[in-house]
Amino acid sequence: MTTEPHLLRSMMPADVDQVLQIDQLSFPVSWSKVTFLHEMNENPNAYMGVVLKSEPVPEDNSGLGIIRRLLHPKSIDTVVAYAGMWIHGREAHISTIASHPQFRRQGFGELMLLGMIGRGICLGADHVVLEVRIGNLTAQNLYRKYEFSAIGFYPRYYHDNNEDALYMVARPLDEAYQTRLRGRATLLAAQTPFTDEFSGLHLEQALTTSSKE
Repeated sequence: MTTEPHLLRSMMPADVDQVLQIDQLSFPVSWSKVTFLHEMNENPNAYMGVVLKSEPVPEDNSGLGIIRRLLHPKSIDTVVAYAGMWIHGREAHISTIASHPQFRRQGFGELMLLGMIGRGICLGADHVVLEVRIGNLTAQNLYRKYEFSAIGFYPRYYHDNNEDALYMVARPLDEAYQTRLRGRATLLAAQTPFTDEFSGLHLEQALTTSSKE
């Protein structure tokens, strides 16, 4: 059976229930459904994205199963990662990002980060910022892979346990950075094939271009 590429696209209202589940599993204090819908539908500076994993529906060769296959999709799209970003002038601010605990260490969180950075570039940002818990070394290592560096911290930023936040920035998002970004997209696509309908850079094409050179 051929594996469908994972899909990076804009978040839709139908995704919110799955996104909420990931949010609640990932953070002590989660966003509400109203907040996600507001970011999608009412905040003109917000850009929300998801990564979908397409999984085949289990085969049922009974008469009823055959009828169901004719009437319904042959695969189920599962949201495995999501993120949100605000654009203010030349700054892209990643406001939230998470992957489902069941699907971690498979490249989905990295793909979501890649898409967010790419979208920021297409929207004219020359730097990307974010906050991360000072104790979340796994996330910090991923951000440093994409050339984020810590430039400050916010004391007692997280209200659930008063943990400090590192304030990190990636800059400048110039042509040299974009070349390196496409190189990382090539490596990631070899591990986690994907179609990019979100960033505007068509990052999945980096693999095709690289293989032809």
